[in-house]
Amino acid sequence: MTDRTPSRGKVIFVGAGPGAPDLITVRGQRIIAQADLIVYAGSLVPRAVLAGARPEARLVDSAPLTLKETHRIMAEAAHAGLMVARVHTGDPSLYGTVPEQARLLDAEGIPWEVVPGVSAAFAAAAAAKVSFTLPEGPQSLILTRLPGRTPVPAEEDLTLLARSRAAMAVYLSAPKAEKLAQKLSRAGLPPETPVVVAARVGHPEEEIRHTTLHDLAADARGLTRQAVFLVLPGHEVPHPASRLYDPTFAHGFRRGAAGKPPSPVAIYTFCPQGMQIAQRLSAALPATIFAPSRLAGHGMQHITRLAETMAHTWNAFAGHVFVGAAGIAVRAVAPHLRGKTQDPAVVVCDVSGRFVVSLVSGHLGGANALASVAARILGATEVITTASETTGTPALDLLARASGLAIGNPEALARLQGAWLEGERLALWDPAGWLRLPENARSLVIPADAPEAAAIWVGPETTAASALRLHPPCLAIGVGCRRGVPGSHILTAINATLDAHGLSPKAAALVCSIDAKTQEPGLHEAARSLDVPFRCFPPDVLSAQPAPHPSARVYQHMGVSSVCEAAALASHPQAELRIPKTIHGPVTVAVAQLPCGWWDSDLETQAFCPPSPETP
Repeated sequence: MTDRTPSRGKVIFVGAGPGAPDLITVRGQRIIAQADLIVYAGSLVPRAVLAGARPEARLVDSAPLTLKETHRIMAEAAHAGLMVARVHTGDPSLYGTVPEQARLLDAEGIPWEVVPGVSAAFAAAAAAKVSFTLPEGPQSLILTRLPGRTPVPAEEDLTLLARSRAAMAVYLSAPKAEKLAQKLSRAGLPPETPVVVAARVGHPEEEIRHTTLHDLAADARGLTRQAVFLVLPGHEVPHPASRLYDPTFAHGFRRGAAGKPPSPVAIYTFCPQGMQIAQRLSAALPATIFAPSRLAGHGMQHITRLAETMAHTWNAFAGHVFVGAAGIAVRAVAPHLRGKTQDPAVVVCDVSGRFVVSLVSGHLGGANALASVAARILGATEVITTASETTGTPALDLLARASGLAIGNPEALARLQGAWLEGERLALWDPAGWLRLPENARSLVIPADAPEAAAIWVGPETTAASALRLHPPCLAIGVGCRRGVPGSHILTAINATLDAHGLSPKAAALVCSIDAKTQEPGLHEAARSLDVPFRCFPPDVLSAQPAPHPSARVYQHMGVSSVCEAAALASHPQAELRIPKTIHGPVTVAVAQLPCGWWDSDLETQAFCPPSPETP
């Protein structure tokens, strides 16, 4: 496709798209309009796609022809100096016959090129209004088919492919919906997995059916040809919005707001003017509006007495925005305040939308970030009063959060932040370099000559009682367990193992095991409790790990000599075993330490995060 100027004595393969005449590319239309000979697959390509052909152009339907007969017609025209358009359905590179046609053309020295087309999978997704990929959800798409007269390699068996939990588009399998459902179920996909059945996409009789894996066989009954199945694992549960357009997400074309605003947010308003502000905020934030009955519209919550409403919403929402007087907000939240490490964010906005004030939990609670985002939405002035913002000195808690570090002892923050603001240089113990310091903070730290001399300690350990402990996500927790062990038992075993070795659960990076445990509810529950991903590895990957404590009994049951140690070591090429296999009844735990910046490696390609069997 290097020569984009149509010329004579050439064959140009054109992807016609799924069938609709207006889904062919502009380049494809131009080729058809200029071609002397158009050879098209009449069984799949509607004649309407060829409507732009010149009156004197010769049109040949290749449906009843053999490969040699089709080639002879094209070759004779090309040798005569004519321009040939070979029109295929969809995209010529997918389930087409371009390679064998091209070999014959090459043998005769006839030049050729390809114009891509819209494949049925993408036209079907557009018609069904679905996305193959989702933020923090499936990130891959597999195009495949079931075997028929054309076989499928054993290593590409659909059950094997489906275990990846990637989205799938299954072609050329219209009458095999029941077999498709069986293979997907054997792969462990839950019955509620969404499936789109798209028949005759792009044609006037196009039909789009939304169903689930459980109902697929019944809902696809009657289809005989020209259908594609879109299998969408993970789409049955809500996913967050993409960070690309999040106000806090910075890139080369936009400066992001400092920090990430809390979510979800409760917005309280008490007058019609304030309602307008509340609705503007609600349209851009994941928020619920609370208003008096006389103002509350559809989808809003009623306020009878503000004190009673706050008793129910204070802990239910991560952020609270009051549109009205600051005094109302102060009196409403005062009875619930516990401390900046526990309180949600509180922001006040005047009813004219001129000022947005960060009132409570500016840093840890995210009120500063929420005020910044709200001000941008309204075109207002943000009012931030925390010392770090007014003096230009970065806050320790924000530096930790920006570096992905969990604060082990928040009670140490106030003392150290005060010294930090006064310009005192703090001793930092961070041998691995986890804490990323901006230019305006580098002069405020000095390297600690020993761990015990540090004012700020960065690592997975729970020692250094007097220092501010910042825990990086650096512990890969390998777990083996019997079937059906409750998540609470697994979590207890993990916490006991970490505690016995002076390591913090806040330093957990992932829970991992063997792929035979992908649907083990207890492991999913334990990972969720630790707020980390759950990864599984195939037996061949685990067998390649130098686990120090192999077990013949484990090999007898699982086909590998180690699960917990091997899984922890498999999590990264540079993982180092920190805690060897520890037995807690039906649960075994091992812990490996990951290097700084481990997420920049190929970890995501080595393992997958299966959906929880109990996710609603």
